[in-house]
Amino acid sequence: MSLSSPTVANKINPKKMLCRFDILGTCHDEDCAGQHQSNYQMSQDEILQDIISYCPSVADIDKDTNPIHYQAEIGRYVTQVRKQYEGMFTMDRLYVLMASQVNEKGAHIKPHMMFFKQRKWKPTQKDSVANKPDFIHKGLEVDKLEWKKPLNFQDLDNVISDQDMRYFVLSDTANIQDLESSVLDSPEDEELWLKLAYKKLHDPQSQEKVNLDNALNVLARGLEENKCSCDLWKHYLKLYSRHKESSDLVELCATALQYAQHYDIWWQYMNASSSIVDKQTICDMILSFLQSQESLQPEEMSHDLLETILYKTSLHVWSGKLKTAHKFLQGKLRNTKENTWIHTNLQPVDKCVLWLSYINLKEFKQLPPQLYNPQKQMAGRIVNKDKLIIPWNSLPQLGSNVDVLKSLMLKAVEDCMTSGKTVLSIEILYVNIFNLLQSQQRYEEAASLCRKLLMMDPTMIDIWLCVAELYSTCGDPVATRQVFADALAANRFSAQLSYYAASYEIQQVGVRIIMIS
Repeated sequence: MSLSSPTVANKINPKKMLCRFDILGTCHDEDCAGQHQSNYQMSQDEILQDIISYCPSVADIDKDTNPIHYQAEIGRYVTQVRKQYEGMFTMDRLYVLMASQVNEKGAHIKPHMMFFKQRKWKPTQKDSVANKPDFIHKGLEVDKLEWKKPLNFQDLDNVISDQDMRYFVLSDTANIQDLESSVLDSPEDEELWLKLAYKKLHDPQSQEKVNLDNALNVLARGLEENKCSCDLWKHYLKLYSRHKESSDLVELCATALQYAQHYDIWWQYMNASSSIVDKQTICDMILSFLQSQESLQPEEMSHDLLETILYKTSLHVWSGKLKTAHKFLQGKLRNTKENTWIHTNLQPVDKCVLWLSYINLKEFKQLPPQLYNPQKQMAGRIVNKDKLIIPWNSLPQLGSNVDVLKSLMLKAVEDCMTSGKTVLSIEILYVNIFNLLQSQQRYEEAASLCRKLLMMDPTMIDIWLCVAELYSTCGDPVATRQVFADALAANRFSAQLSYYAASYEIQQVGVRIIMIS
């Protein structure tokens, strides 16, 4: 990698947010407080100054020199060097020459070429109105910075706000009058109706209630021209739910579903209903709707199925009917003729989540809380399916026999292993089996399971980490290091393995220091 690469040479301020508009294209806001590419890109002189700043003595700066004068002294030296080698070296070769001089002056011998002391000065971004810091220092330590809160926080869904209008709306439709003319000329354009609605919603000249009424009026007009538009219905129902007189929201959702059948609108219908019985009925209607859909992508269909089944299960749990919840979820896991379409459309990863949710319900009397938003009181839309781990250690005693649980999870493995899929696709099930055995101190059995899996597929990173954790728990550092060595030999470019191997070595150094002291 060249020393002029932005990855190496940059003035990025880690305490300032990057401008999202600059990342995606161009930011035209002169007062934008974000960090832009023009702010952190280094010039050729600054790259040379940055290299020399690691060892200022190259520029004849001694230790007693005040850091305030470093920039001027190093800048003067860089100017002399550039004049000296002008026409002789390319800039890349000059960077390498400076780096060599810095290492030589720092008495570095290969391969030990790093500087560990903090630099007294380095090139930084120039202070300007557009580069205001995101925090107020107030004499605090670096790890106690007091961060400013955003002044005008807006719902991220409402992207067409006054602040964002210049990025999302073309110049010829930059105001309400132009948008009104545009929707009349192109009444079938759904995006124009949405832009006009949100422009009216954020009109600073009117009160919030009036803005909401105006936005709803625009969307209603748009729906008259586009009755089957799912997007218009979704936004209309979302805004209408914020209206004070929204007592007929349930009926309105039902009307929307007559014109535009969409999974998100079904969920709006579900959220608008207050009765648990009504919600359960809607869940059944959603399942029937999904069964009739052939245009959905396989991953989308699978996720929607999982989400609906688990939500109906949570309704039973919430109403105190644990046996009914257990029976319902168990019934969906059985590969009967009635459930064939469910098992056909569920992807292995979602089927694993369904099985783990069933086992979690069996032992903990609830669905896995890590699936859902912790700010919500009860289960709703799934927000996280990654690495679903059952916390066996949190139980003082298992409710079921460990062999029964193990056989149940092996049954889940057999059910989730579809044709053409590798064992890697259901790795999470094996990780949970391992954790179960380890929690019951059945270490030999856990190690044997991992050995068999790694012989089948040595790319299972989480299984390697399980083995390393097992030997580390047993107090065998030699075996732990050997596991990491074998894992890295089979997965040379795994950042995750490299991180945990390095963390383990750092931990061992700390242990040795404590023992010596």
